[in-house]
Amino acid sequence: MTDTALDERHAIGANNPPEETPVITPFDAHKANIEDLFLEAKNWVDGTPIESQEQADKVQELLRKTQEAYNAADKSRDEEKRPHDEAAKAVQDKYAPLIADNKSRKGVAVLAIEALRKVGTDWLKKLDAEREAEAQRQRDIAAKAIADAQALINEARDTGDLATREQAEVAIVEAKALDRNATRVENARPQARGYGRAMSLRDNWVITGFVPVPVMDANGQETGGVVEGETALLRHYWTVNKPALVAAALELARQDVLQGKRTLPGVVIINDRKAA
Repeated sequence: MTDTALDERHAIGANNPPEETPVITPFDAHKANIEDLFLEAKNWVDGTPIESQEQADKVQELLRKTQEAYNAADKSRDEEKRPHDEAAKAVQDKYAPLIADNKSRKGVAVLAIEALRKVGTDWLKKLDAEREAEAQRQRDIAAKAIADAQALINEARDTGDLATREQAEVAIVEAKALDRNATRVENARPQARGYGRAMSLRDNWVITGFVPVPVMDANGQETGGVVEGETALLRHYWTVNKPALVAAALELARQDVLQGKRTLPGVVIINDRKAA
């Protein structure tokens, strides 16, 4: 071995492994290609219009190449995420018999929850109806007691009888106690407590349909006429939230135009042709 060879072996870093060649992933290739196309596209969309057929052909060529790059990257993305989608679907399918909750399928846990909630709701509604009836009964008793106490107070005031006045004061205290008891019954919400969070009734306001609405004159008096509920509702939101109602109508109009409608009341429809 020559002295030169020995010097090369003893040089700093001579024992390091060879440098690894960078791995170019499909994403790296798509990224480089699309970014290059984007830079080239910027040269053609600087605000200056096309001035010749040659330029138009160049733009068309760049458009098609960019579309090809887009489709290739989209396909690559689908291929790259397919194993993840399949793995996610496998997990979903495994758990679906237990906890699926959609229009096409319900897992057994969801079915059990819904059934238990139904029977629990029926029971709690029964208790709530009984509570309301008892609260009203207590209110009636308290109201009568207050009226009787007030009558005694009036009698004591008229006669000046101290015994009657004393009796009236006692009656007032008892009547107020009855009124507080009625309030307690009224505020007591039925519950079921067996484990964890208690089960109780919760307010759930829903719209169930439409009803006719009386027509009113300028003085707020009924005219005898009615409008259908749907019309009344639309008039209401036309007043309180016109932009949202107009946006909804425009979306319906756009769908009609896509389906072939060419005339609609109140809107301008044009043929805004674009290169494809």
